Amino acid sequence: YRSHLRSQIMAPLYAIAEKTRHSFELFLDQKLAIVRFISNTYSFEDLTDQQKIKEILASLKKEWRGFVDIGLINAKGDLVSYAGPYSLLGINYSEQISFQETQIKGQYISNVFLGYRKYPHIVVAVQHLREDGQTWILRATIDTDFFDSLIDSMGLARQTDAFLVSSGGVFQTNSFYYGKTLEKCPISLPISSFKSSSIEGTDSSNRDIIVVSSALSIADYILVIVQPHSVAMESWCALKTELMVIFL
Repeated sequence: YRSHLRSQIMAPLYAIAEKTRHSFELFLDQKLAIVRFISNTYSFEDLTDQQKIKEILASLKKEWRGFVDIGLINAKGDLVSYAGPYSLLGINYSEQISFQETQIKGQYISNVFLGYRKYPHIVVAVQHLREDGQTWILRATIDTDFFDSLIDSMGLARQTDAFLVSSGGVFQTNSFYYGKTLEKCPISLPISSFKSSSIEGTDSSNRDIIVVSSALSIADYILVIVQPHSVAMESWCALKTELMVIFL
């Protein structure tokens, strides 16, 4: 019965991990599609017009939440046009991973980083290939409020935690019990895969825990759910106690 109960407990944890991972992927894919649509709709010359790119950013903020700024990067890595709250014009991105990966893969979603306001952001970038063979990159910065609101909406049981980490084990969102964004995750995680997997272990408070993880296919994020073993097996403990009382 204990073995059967454990499988019944893991099934909903797997289900909520898969569902929430899918929601994250939809959100990120939508942001990529929006930036790609702009790059296909406007020419390089249109986007170098400062007034035009400011109007585009204003429209983005009106229709979709989360956009902070948007910039146009030429083939040399120079930011030639920008709309947003910072003074970034003229910066060269040719040595940054975001520029190099966008050139190789055609699109890029960064890990979470702290912007000038010390507020968590991510970068979404797409490459556009012109008919003459020249390329340029449209880059947008998005805040991560949606990450936290999506995790809050998971409806987790008491003492259960959920968060995003990078493949390197760095928090991409805050955790209730184990750390803050950009800190190192202190617990062992299952081997990363696009299918939900789990392990059992012990956290820094010596609690026995069940860890479920599910890697996103669209970006370097892993969704993690941590539940204390005592909470997961609560019904088994109650049944065991009742059986002992009956036996005595």
